Amino acid sequence: MQGSVISNYFSFRAALVALSNHSSLRAALVVLFSSFVFSLIGRAATSDTLFYVDAHELRVINRAFSDTTPLFTRVPESKWSLVRKDIEWGMRCSTGIGIRFRSDSRTIAARYTLRYDFAMSWMAYTGIKGTDLYVLGDDGVWHYLATGRPQHDSIQDIVYTRNLDGKEHEFLINLPLYDGIGMFEVGVQQGAMLSSPAVENPRTKGGKVVFWGTSVMQGGCA
Repeated sequence: MQGSVISNYFSFRAALVALSNHSSLRAALVVLFSSFVFSLIGRAATSDTLFYVDAHELRVINRAFSDTTPLFTRVPESKWSLVRKDIEWGMRCSTGIGIRFRSDSRTIAARYTLRYDFAMSWMAYTGIKGTDLYVLGDDGVWHYLATGRPQHDSIQDIVYTRNLDGKEHEFLINLPLYDGIGMFEVGVQQGAMLSSPAVENPRTKGGKVVFWGTSVMQGGCA
């Protein structure tokens, strides 16, 4: 696929060169088509080397209610009518929710859809609708690995890292703060192991802890 796309790209460029009387249009089309082609090349390489598993088949953590529906929301839909309409959207955000899994893949990726594709002029996309990848160390502490940098799009396709050691590790992906998740899939290399975590959640002995506060508590900028 990649070779045919590149071949078609250069054929397209040759045709554009013939449009000598429309140089500005030709230049604009070359830039547009170049961006499109190399986007396809990147997506083709990803789909050829990775496979994806729905997060429902892994472990979704930090939900306050066991019957939460939709899955990646903080409060069950059955209770949305109990709060003011102007803050109902906040209950649909995935704030605080994480996905845990175990894998020996050198590459960790994710694909997910956003409910709102929300944007704020005073806050970066990484804070609004980005995701963070952590690995559990031998010391029982989560260590930061990478941040998935989202685009202004309801569909996100992220590669966190391609340089892991190929050994089995426990991973955690923290979901967006100020947006909701429709679908979430975790991606690893073809042939790699991907399963639910083998280690119980660290530091959860003694029950749950509930945090109550303003948007600063949620993770927003002050």
